[in-house]
Amino acid sequence: MDFELLPDVSAGSMPRVSIGGEGAGEALTEYCALLFDVGPELALAEVTGFERELAEQPETLESRAKLMGFYLALARESGDPEAAKAAFHRHHVWVVRNRPGSGLAAALTLWIHTSFSESEHREITALWVDCALSRSGDPQVYGNAARFLWIRDHADLAVACLRRAIALDPEDPRWAEELAQHLLEEARACPSHRRPEHFAEIHRYLDFALRRMTHPMRQDELMLPLLLSATLAGKAQVAESFATSILARGIDEEDEVASTFRVHQAHLALAQIAAMEGAVERAASHLAQASKTLSYHSIPEFLFEAELSQRFVAAGHHAIVLTYWQCRANIYDAGAPERRKIEDWLAVLGRGGKPTFDVSRAA
Repeated sequence: MDFELLPDVSAGSMPRVSIGGEGAGEALTEYCALLFDVGPELALAEVTGFERELAEQPETLESRAKLMGFYLALARESGDPEAAKAAFHRHHVWVVRNRPGSGLAAALTLWIHTSFSESEHREITALWVDCALSRSGDPQVYGNAARFLWIRDHADLAVACLRRAIALDPEDPRWAEELAQHLLEEARACPSHRRPEHFAEIHRYLDFALRRMTHPMRQDELMLPLLLSATLAGKAQVAESFATSILARGIDEEDEVASTFRVHQAHLALAQIAAMEGAVERAASHLAQASKTLSYHSIPEFLFEAELSQRFVAAGHHAIVLTYWQCRANIYDAGAPERRKIEDWLAVLGRGGKPTFDVSRAA
């Protein structure tokens, strides 16, 4: 798999290459519609008909998706939901056991968050673990297993599944993107995963995915993870190109929240790069610009700020960090968990100390 970096990113050029997973994405969308739009509207006679159909033709996934949507809605709305829950679970087990690589299985891993019993959750989880440990030749099986297992705290197994999916289908950018996002989440949660080589791996996968995407909105969604991973991997020239491109686009009034956040992150990246180069004044200037674009919507990404703050504090520049986090704290309501965390850091900074800047669950 070719992981060369994007050419001429600073000029705003983006590759326009066909994405291998678009067909699978369409199937996923169709099954979500059957589950959440069509299924809940079924009449009882239709439900009976579909159950009879599946008894004779169990592979008819469209009918099964409609039934599952009906039972799911009934379980949530009925005063006596147990029968509906049991029916939904029966179909859910069949899908994971018999068609784990299907679009319906993918839809279930992404969207089903029910209050069903712990025993039912354990059964579904065990089935997906079996899929993860299988020797399937279908990368979609591993991709679906990874999505389910990740949100149920089987992170190591989910990552292994995505690596297996990439090995089976190295040209599909979905697996590279999902693996990169999982690894980035690991970095947020665990300091031991914040090594430069870890971010370099994330950047390679994201770059590969970006170059095979055709939709501008999807490309935009990857810009910030790419900027973050390049910066923290020490790829200063690449990160600076991304940041410069973002700042050149500025804040879009029609997409103010997202574009303001991008500008905020670009200034943080440039501050990080300047700090790495020992250019303290330039770093402080970008950090000041970043503080001007702070908003409640900046919350999702503490990791940049934590890494940058640690670098400044280690160099003895407490005042720069103190000013930034004072601005950051003012975003949150009094008593908010994020504000309390920041106030703890400010207290240590005020004494001339070095906070840990633990961002594991700050956002």
